[in-house]
Amino acid sequence: MAGEWWSSLALSGASTLVSAAATDTWKAARAGFLKLFAHGDPQRERIAANRLDEAAAQVESTDAEHGDEVREALVQVWRVRLGDLLEEQPDAAEQVRALVEQVYAALPAARRHWAQAIGTGAVITANSGGLNIANTGAIGDITLRAEPPGTSA
Repeated sequence: MAGEWWSSLALSGASTLVSAAATDTWKAARAGFLKLFAHGDPQRERIAANRLDEAAAQVESTDAEHGDEVREALVQVWRVRLGDLLEEQPDAAEQVRALVEQVYAALPAARRHWAQAIGTGAVITANSGGLNIANTGAIGDITLRAEPPGTSA
């Protein structure tokens, strides 16, 4: 997956999805990601629904001491799933971007940890457990901020 254009988008989507689990934002996030993965196919919808529900249940049932570890593991799982989706269906990229922006905007402040690398090949997402770095090429200047791109801090 590394080295492909969709790697950083998959990481951003996965981080946003997992950040929404066990929050009031989950219902809308689940619906958006379910639609993205199902493509109108009932069997794919059932599989995606089970996976999304399992991820949310893992986050909800984890104690505070292990929460970040569980979230980090889930981010990696969903990064691969989103990466596979984007590799197979590159036209879904705009849907993923729009969904990430929508879900992020609705997240509680405590879950809004955002960091972005400006350049041609890196995305860094931050959460209370640390940083996820996807280097898909040369890294330019790195800017850390508390708001998503396109908004003023």
